[in-house]
Amino acid sequence: MAVSTTKKVYPEHIYDLTRRQVAGDYLRRELRKYLGRLDPSQWPKMDQDIKCWFDHSPYLYPVRDFWNGFWGIAMGFKLKIGLLDFISAENVTWQKEKLPVDQLYFGGSWPSFHPIGKEKYASAIAVAKLYRQQDILAKERPLAAAYQKFRQQLGDFPIIVTEKKWNNKVGLVVYDGNGRLNQAILDGKQKIAAWVGRFNDRTFRLANFWVPTPLLMELTVRARSFWQQKKEAAFRKLIASIKIVVGDSQSGFYELRQRALWGPPEFIRDFWAIYNQK
Repeated sequence: MAVSTTKKVYPEHIYDLTRRQVAGDYLRRELRKYLGRLDPSQWPKMDQDIKCWFDHSPYLYPVRDFWNGFWGIAMGFKLKIGLLDFISAENVTWQKEKLPVDQLYFGGSWPSFHPIGKEKYASAIAVAKLYRQQDILAKERPLAAAYQKFRQQLGDFPIIVTEKKWNNKVGLVVYDGNGRLNQAILDGKQKIAAWVGRFNDRTFRLANFWVPTPLLMELTVRARSFWQQKKEAAFRKLIASIKIVVGDSQSGFYELRQRALWGPPEFIRDFWAIYNQK
């Protein structure tokens, strides 16, 4: 496992180079979309800046700002719920692979017109079969062609795939890149490049992942407001919720203690007194 030379205050896996590469590729591709008027010749410079975000930018706090920034972009623009959790979870191992297209499932309800019945995720095989119906294919081809032209301008980035369990089955589900998988099916491709996250403990429950500092700060600021208003019941309930949000996250607890929780000493005292109750 390759790691940064930054002084380590978080668990070892938070510094893992591969996780940073997965997050970095997502950021590089997304920023190409949002900065669409930027000349493509400038993209390499932008990519180099992103590489510095983890621990070599003079304007950012090492490690913390990288993962919080990733969360801000992934959630703020696209509501990629849980993507940060998967990338930073200690019990998920990431690697780049060339995956057979027919092993994959579309994430969520993508594409929206594909019937999936009782299945939670539509398989690439099922979608390919649907495309043999000419009316479905006639609807999809013009849309896919328009998106494909735009995607090609962004560059060739791997899709992001995570291992999930549902209906007593385990499969590889696309977290980011459903459009690219859809295009691969239309083009008859057999394989597609992907960052793949698999559980290394077979629990299929994410553990010890990064909890965003801004989220913790929002919650603790509200807790301080309840404390100031002497709303004891609300204060206690919110602290109980914060404890659940932090869960088993070592980095989350560090951020709560070192960065997110601030205010009068009496507030800090009362907060921890309740937080530490069994």
